[in-house]
Amino acid sequence: KIKSLVFLKDLLFFTFPGTRWMQEIVSCLRTGLDFEKAKSSPLSLRVPFFDFSAVSYNAEKILKGYGSSCKTGAELVNHTLRPRTIKTHLSYEMLPPKIHEKGTKMINVIRNPRDVCVSFLNHHVLTTNYTGDLQTIAEIMLQDVGPVNAPFFTHILSYWNQRENPNLLIVHYEEMQKDITGVIKRVAKFIGTEEYSDDQIAKLVEHTSVDKMRANPMVNGTRPIDASMKNEQKGNFINTGKTGGWKNKLTEETIERFKKWEEKWLKDTGLLFAYEV
Repeated sequence: KIKSLVFLKDLLFFTFPGTRWMQEIVSCLRTGLDFEKAKSSPLSLRVPFFDFSAVSYNAEKILKGYGSSCKTGAELVNHTLRPRTIKTHLSYEMLPPKIHEKGTKMINVIRNPRDVCVSFLNHHVLTTNYTGDLQTIAEIMLQDVGPVNAPFFTHILSYWNQRENPNLLIVHYEEMQKDITGVIKRVAKFIGTEEYSDDQIAKLVEHTSVDKMRANPMVNGTRPIDASMKNEQKGNFINTGKTGGWKNKLTEETIERFKKWEEKWLKDTGLLFAYEV
């Protein structure tokens, strides 16, 4: 079904799980900064996730919770009006050929793996009733087997190795924290929505601040409308939004193992991570 999709004039958003921030930014840029729509329509419908059914055992139930009659992520993409902003966690090699044939614009967000590990704990507690600890998730990452859309470096480097592709924009999550205004302007130029004034960009910065997104149930999923959230009382999808949380969460021994693991995979790639902002 994915191979049959036509991606003309669409924008695809690629990421390892955990970056609703960029999704909300791009969605707003492509809808004329319609903040009222962003506050009344679930992000998961505005930015459909076309491989959703591959990573969720109850995709149909969750989509129904959002108010959609679609049964799969691919079906939801096919029923979304163009131009669409589409989300996926697939690696570059797994993308449908039509994406490349049509010259589809692509955005990839990269985040340092130690904070990704910490973020995974929050994500899986909310979506899968995970009752394990952070160390278990770290072990799975370090062994290059999971926990989802993994191995981590195979996924990340698949896009990084395509960084010269003019239709691909790579943004580091830590860049967004350091200079979100600059990142938004770069994204707007890349996707052809450069007409926004500095005042309008400032309003988008405010709309997509951590506090604003946490308070927006259409992004944060803190309402029953997000049927995937089985443990609402334990947290939010929009967590701290900060870099460096790994320092207080991972053990010293695990941090040393992450350093060796990262060094092995990053050798001769030119890719560098920011671990603090």
